[in-house]
Amino acid sequence: MFHNLDKMQMVGLKQLVLLPLIGMGILSGSPQFSAFSQESRPSQLGKQLQQQVQDCVGRSSSATQSTQRYQTCITQLILLDDNGNRRSDASQRLLAFFEAMGIAIPKRQRQGQTVVNLQAIPRSNCFSLPVKIKGYTGQFLLDTGATHTVINTRLGKQLDLPLQDYPPNLTQGLAFGSGNKTQIGIYPAQILSIEEASVQQIHPLGMSQQAILYDLSGILGLDFLSQFDMVIDPSQPQIQLLPPTPQKGGISLTGKGGWLTVQVMINGQGPFTFALDTGATQTIVSPKLADQLALSRSAKPVQLQGLLGMEAAQPTQLNSIQIGQHQTTELNALILASPLIERMQVDGLIGQNFLNQYRQHWWFGAQNALGMVEQGTLHLSPLQP
Repeated sequence: MFHNLDKMQMVGLKQLVLLPLIGMGILSGSPQFSAFSQESRPSQLGKQLQQQVQDCVGRSSSATQSTQRYQTCITQLILLDDNGNRRSDASQRLLAFFEAMGIAIPKRQRQGQTVVNLQAIPRSNCFSLPVKIKGYTGQFLLDTGATHTVINTRLGKQLDLPLQDYPPNLTQGLAFGSGNKTQIGIYPAQILSIEEASVQQIHPLGMSQQAILYDLSGILGLDFLSQFDMVIDPSQPQIQLLPPTPQKGGISLTGKGGWLTVQVMINGQGPFTFALDTGATQTIVSPKLADQLALSRSAKPVQLQGLLGMEAAQPTQLNSIQIGQHQTTELNALILASPLIERMQVDGLIGQNFLNQYRQHWWFGAQNALGMVEQGTLHLSPLQP
């Protein structure tokens, strides 16, 4: 597949192509897939895509030109449709291409454990915590609603981190906000740590400081958090990151496109599928579900800041919301029409105004070929008023 290159050049080119492909997989999102080995038999789709990319690349005179050409061809042929927008089956096509090329994404490597204090973010129900990267420690948003960690590009430049840029077409519908296309990059193969707990082979997204709320250094997502058992105590506030243990009885969580979802009863109806999001200060309900439940809407909308810009939401109140055996009454919520919620096919998000009423023990299960969590368990213990 690599033309006019000696053996050493081929190895180097494959490494250069692999890291951007991992980033493309991050941006593509992921339904549930089983991990494959390098010995597994490539699918017909994978073979077809491999041939199409090979024909597109043609012959290049150098490894650098080949790398650039491969990235362009893969983006155009695998990830984007004829109109230049991200395909809904982009991750499936990319994984098939991985398999045909014999590429196995390097697994993340976890070490240590820690207990650290959380910092309450003003005018929010959310928390931040200290994350160390390349000798620098900054405050990151604790965000189970983020599939992957995000680093603001100003910090990335300060730390001289290599940034792989990606077409803005791939960002559409990947986060909250009304901006249609936002430039995002990838910082390949980083090591992140929180005190004695660290994870290698993290590939954070790079986004501008303006996209990250609360003037933080970044957002800590499930790519890091899911490597540990996680205990969050909002009353302290404190977080424990512990070595993984077998999942115990609790509330079942299901992976969906990188999010962890849970079954929820609202106003005695349901169950409905909600994502668990410690980065959301309030619980969010989709307009479709709001209509189904005949929820009242405030006449005055509020503006929410997301990674991709501002979005308008309508305040409402839920008479009751129940997860497992745990119920809260008269919970404030926001009705939000977002392409992200529609694309992920969920009914809303469980935010911090619900989660902060409980001590939470999170167990994370198996991960798919793109490193996204497919299932987990959550145990909730009510906090004293």
